[in-house]
Amino acid sequence: MNNVKRLASWQCGKPGNDWIYENNDDNTERYVLAHFFKSRPHKILLCIGVNPSTATPEKLDPTLKSLELITEKLDYDGWCMFNLSSQRSTDPNGMRQASHVYEDNENISYFKKALKKFSKYNIDVDI
Repeated sequence: MNNVKRLASWQCGKPGNDWIYENNDDNTERYVLAHFFKSRPHKILLCIGVNPSTATPEKLDPTLKSLELITEKLDYDGWCMFNLSSQRSTDPNGMRQASHVYEDNENISYFKKALKKFSKYNIDVDI
């Protein structure tokens, strides 16, 4: 996938149909997964889940496939997925304790950075 970017290097308007994918080096954490259909998005849907699955831009899971269809049908310019916990797990028993989710400073940092980027480019965000 040619248009996968890191949040820090993403610039609205260049080149379009961008994916933002932020994860850690061993892929056990995912902070941001977003898809912008237009080179200059004006309105996106921001979703917040509990924890990320194994989805990537190249292989969306059923939840993100549904999100993709919904945002297109409702005429959004894209979507952005965050999670309360950045820990990837398909088994709830393998998750960190809830009290540790709020200590996930890296995850919170990416959330703040993304909101600042959207504000900088005057992108309306529906949650």
